[in-house]
Amino acid sequence: MGWTSKNTPRLRALQLAAGFALANLLLAGCITFLGGCVLMRGTICTGGNLAKANLAGIDLHWADLTGSDLSGANLSGADLEGIVLLNANLAGANLSNANLRSADLRNADLTNANVTGANFLRADLQNARTTGANLQDANLQEAIMPNGTMNP
Repeated sequence: MGWTSKNTPRLRALQLAAGFALANLLLAGCITFLGGCVLMRGTICTGGNLAKANLAGIDLHWADLTGSDLSGANLSGADLEGIVLLNANLAGANLSNANLRSADLRNADLTNANVTGANFLRADLQNARTTGANLQDANLQEAIMPNGTMNP
């Protein structure tokens, strides 16, 4: 039996169900915030308000969160390789044991952040503010820092 105009509602229902199933598949393991940002690998969510969000263990490889507010957020153990956090507010955030390899943290505010055991291999930390940040056991190998030091 072919698709005819009399079974068009059935066809539309099947299309909607397929679309819903695909959306659920694509968003599995993602986090959506009230601002409409869907957080997953490669996402672009510039200027987002993620303050105090619990993002522990999240995978945000190569995401762009330029100018976002992540103050007080829990990003412990997060995989943030290649993430763009240009001008981001990470004051008081928990980045302990996070992977920030090749991350762009230029002009980011890491004031009083916990970055113990974090991996900053090849990360760009130019003009990042780190006053009071706990850098114990952090890997800063090949990180880009002005004059080889962190900015207060």
